[in-house]
Amino acid sequence: MALFDNATLLSGGAALYSGSALDAPSYFASLGYTMGEFVNLSEFMIDLAAVDNRDEERERVSTARVQYLRQAWKERCEKVENTKDTLIPTASSEFDVLSELKNVGFRRQVEVLTRRGVKVALRDPLSVAGMAFEAVSISFVLGWIFYQLPKDQAGIRSRTGALYAAFGLQNYLILLVEIYRLIPEFRLFDVERAEGAVSVPAFLLSRRLSRLFLEDIPMPLIYSLIFYFMVGFRAEATAFFMFFFLVVLSQYVTIAFATLCVAISRDFAGASLFANLMYTVNSFACGYFVNADQIPVYTRWLKWIVSTEEGTSHKNPSADLFSRRPTSTCSARSSPTSSSDKETVLSDSCMIVLLLTKLAHSVQYIQDVISSRVCRYRVRTGSGDR
Repeated sequence: MALFDNATLLSGGAALYSGSALDAPSYFASLGYTMGEFVNLSEFMIDLAAVDNRDEERERVSTARVQYLRQAWKERCEKVENTKDTLIPTASSEFDVLSELKNVGFRRQVEVLTRRGVKVALRDPLSVAGMAFEAVSISFVLGWIFYQLPKDQAGIRSRTGALYAAFGLQNYLILLVEIYRLIPEFRLFDVERAEGAVSVPAFLLSRRLSRLFLEDIPMPLIYSLIFYFMVGFRAEATAFFMFFFLVVLSQYVTIAFATLCVAISRDFAGASLFANLMYTVNSFACGYFVNADQIPVYTRWLKWIVSTEEGTSHKNPSADLFSRRPTSTCSARSSPTSSSDKETVLSDSCMIVLLLTKLAHSVQYIQDVISSRVCRYRVRTGSGDR
């Protein structure tokens, strides 16, 4: 009961109490029913609402108690209604309440949904701890596999594999976890959206705001700190924060893709099947298994829509950004302001813009899919405008 903000107690279809769960003991104490010191509140309330049928005397006493509590709550509601300070919506005001919900502003929606998301996350510490354990364990395992790669020609392919592990394998685990967590939230969202209380942009924005400082920033930072320096990438602040930024951005792309999968199918089996199918295409078109310029021309365009191509393609300057180029005794030292370095910075900027564009397109497509699903949900349940 401590996990509930409000509680409603019914007996025989009639209300005995409806309001804050914390105020319930004091309310029943005012009626002469005091809860013991080590008694669970839910059990105490159920005992008050139950009719004991073991014998006639107990049935008579329990029935009288229920009738007394029912009458007391009815008088309380009538008193509050007369003072125009209604505690619970009555049947006559149901239409007004629904009309008010449909006029809730975007800012109010985001505020309420964000607070609810933070409460849900804090009341489920195992989920946050699991994400932290995943970030630490996977970063240590991958860092141990790619530990201190050599800075020569022989280590180039291994560093490309390390980038694929950082942006590909890690995000696949996040994809499955996010689909599993999104399914129950989407089912609640379908009901609230059908009633006109929540919009798609408010739901998507509030969900990320509620997890911004719990998962979205701390987990990629932990993962980047361990993996980046264990692999032996360039020990420079610019290179590290670029790597960290790409990890965060690719994680957001993965979350957007997971949201799309759940928007298509509210069942975990269907959503995960679609996610695995598309992620397989994503993996083979990213340029790690086969050079993207050597695949058939009619499938070469896939590299422009996959999220891991920017981090793992052999032509991507990220490999030069995170690791120093192999030096040669015959080559002259290049100037810091050479055209090659300028091209690297420009290419990295284009890569970030491309990832942001993909993320924006994913969010827009998700909104369109969810809106169409909600329309079908309204038709099926008959919960349109009243």
